[in-house]
Amino acid sequence: MFLTYTLWAIESLLYGPSLFITLALVIQFIIALIMQKPFGRGARRAIHWFSLASFVLFPLVTAVGVAGSRPHGAAIQRWAVYTVAFLFCTSLFWAIVVVWKMKGFRWFAVSASLLALWLGLGGLFIAGMSISGDWL
Repeated sequence: MFLTYTLWAIESLLYGPSLFITLALVIQFIIALIMQKPFGRGARRAIHWFSLASFVLFPLVTAVGVAGSRPHGAAIQRWAVYTVAFLFCTSLFWAIVVVWKMKGFRWFAVSASLLALWLGLGGLFIAGMSISGDWL
């Protein structure tokens, strides 16, 4: 189920108008990575590696969606709802901290954070349907 939900989440970001947003964020991330070189020789700080920690939201939210999925007729599992909300709020807070701390590399930090949050929203979309049991 994890792989299925992951593929559905990625497909939801590659369909219709969200495709343009996904492409714009990926292109912006690649350009910022090439132009700013945040992992180059002179820029080896731990916060640069922690800037990529926001990408963990996507598999975590998908895993909660699998574990907290609601079978037909069963009650909604509240722990899954609270866990997904906590993960998203934590990821949003972490993105703000990373952008604030990465002086000189903020373009990269913003583009990495936006891409990670966008992927996380795709995972949240599928996990929310799985937890509630209301599939579109």
